[in-house]
Amino acid sequence: MKKILLIGSLVTASSMPLSVFAGAEQQSDSQKAPISTVQSASQKGASNSQKKEGAVNTATSTQVQQKTNMENHPAFLLKKAVERVSAFVSKGKMTDVASLDRFLNEQIAPFFDFAEMGSLVGGRLYHKMDKANQKEFQQRLQLLMFDNLTSYIVSFDGTMPQTAFFQPVMSSNGQMIARVRVLRRNMRPTNLAFRFVRGSNGWKVIDVDANGQSAILYYRQYYRNYVQELAMRKRLEQQQSPSTEAKK
Repeated sequence: MKKILLIGSLVTASSMPLSVFAGAEQQSDSQKAPISTVQSASQKGASNSQKKEGAVNTATSTQVQQKTNMENHPAFLLKKAVERVSAFVSKGKMTDVASLDRFLNEQIAPFFDFAEMGSLVGGRLYHKMDKANQKEFQQRLQLLMFDNLTSYIVSFDGTMPQTAFFQPVMSSNGQMIARVRVLRRNMRPTNLAFRFVRGSNGWKVIDVDANGQSAILYYRQYYRNYVQELAMRKRLEQQQSPSTEAKK
């Protein structure tokens, strides 16, 4: 397992320019005194203090930025999500539907971009739907995704299997792929690849490959069934709603 090491550099503050004073009286060439650089002890102390303060502020700012970058990195996000699932499973609440639904929506959903996933699954037809239907499909997609993920990363006896995380790699299209291998007892390893894209809200998962099978491609058939369901719903509503002429 490879580790990620973020290295930051410290930038020191530049020193203050020194004042230069020349004698006002004219003297002969042999008597002229050299121009001296004058700086009082108090000025030196202030300058050194400013440099030290600037160096400390720069170091602190660099450390904060490093921590922020690390916490927003896909490798950290994936490990954090798995740890949250592990902590929830250890509480024995997997069979509590209300607790499970609340946990997935509050603790796991923020790692995903279901609006983008819906767009990738549905394509042009998705963008032709109204906002309400788009939201409904995103919620269904979320339930399907979480149901599949928990079947991969939680053992049948309700315990967490062993997991091995690998260093993420950047793809040619700008996606960051973070991989994890799930080792369950008496079963073949499951290789999961989480595809992250970076947006205004940081890195978010838009697809998950399970042993080479893309969730986006898998759910496209489900989306076609959903569109047919919407069309059938609309026809039923039209049949149940009396026309204007009938009312008259």
